[in-house]
Amino acid sequence: MPRIFHAGRMLGLLLHGTSVVIDERADEGIRAHLTVRAGECETLAVVAGEDEPLVVPPIEDIDARIDTSDAAWREWTANIRYDGPYRSLLIRNARALKFLLYSPSGAIAAAATTSLPERIGGNKGTDLSIDSQAKLNAVARRLNERPRKTLAYETPAERFQQTIASIG
Repeated sequence: MPRIFHAGRMLGLLLHGTSVVIDERADEGIRAHLTVRAGECETLAVVAGEDEPLVVPPIEDIDARIDTSDAAWREWTANIRYDGPYRSLLIRNARALKFLLYSPSGAIAAAATTSLPERIGGNKGTDLSIDSQAKLNAVARRLNERPRKTLAYETPAERFQQTIASIG
């Protein structure tokens, strides 16, 4: 059974399965607990909105969307071609960066690594003067040869060449 709560002007609805036990229910929130064992699954979903009607999908639809998302992330992860000793760390960090991508353009929505030191105790930022021109060219080539959704899945390099060709 869905549980309704308010937080200021925010209206929320907690959807859950049968193994969730509601311990405390107040207008400001809900406290609950559940126990799951290996191989079991339970879905908890909060549907919320501020000053608008709530669209409340059935919990089965939420489960299906979670399964679809999980399958997509597993498929994406399977395409990472690195089998070194730090694979799990690399995958976790690659996922974190992918979460920050703005899908229509492929741009990173937030500067995830800005101001981080290059090494522990190191300075902020990156000194590109220590990299060879060949390495910088290779990075630029990889960035410009990746298809972009906003360019109808053409690469920036292809679109640039088309623009130059159309100028005359």
